Amino acid sequence: MTSTAQRGVTLIELLVVVALVAILAGVGYPNLRAFGERNAHRVAVSQLQSALALARHTAIMRNAKVFLCPQAAEINACGNDWNQALLIVAHNTRTPLDPANILRVLPSGDARITYNRGWKRVRFSTLGHSSGYNGTFTVCAAGTASAGGTELVLSQLGRLRIKSQPADCS
Repeated sequence: MTSTAQRGVTLIELLVVVALVAILAGVGYPNLRAFGERNAHRVAVSQLQSALALARHTAIMRNAKVFLCPQAAEINACGNDWNQALLIVAHNTRTPLDPANILRVLPSGDARITYNRGWKRVRFSTLGHSSGYNGTFTVCAAGTASAGGTELVLSQLGRLRIKSQPADCS
């Protein structure tokens, strides 16, 4: 005689697996969320570094003054909010900007960026110097006020460095 064996899982086995998955998710989710916030912060710092380096490099290569400024609500204008998209503009930043002078529009990141000098723009000379526009950019993660941020210091020679101490984002 052949016997027909039933295959499957019991309700108890299924509940044990569901409980284990719930425990692992509860332990792993906060770590995953913190990883995502740290990653978003690093991306924002890297984007700002790249924008400043690209503007400086463009000024040297074109042998012309080049400006980096945050985009205003109007598409062809520089604004005050460094959290917005960044514009790389050749020659001048008079409003409205000549579309031919807008060299690049860099998307905004998911972070809070402040510039301690309060300038609407940073100008790079034909030698790549940022004389008079030197200052400190503070980048803080958008969702966390308690976490330390990063300070990028722009020198008068147009060079950028990252401060080793975490910035205060409160």
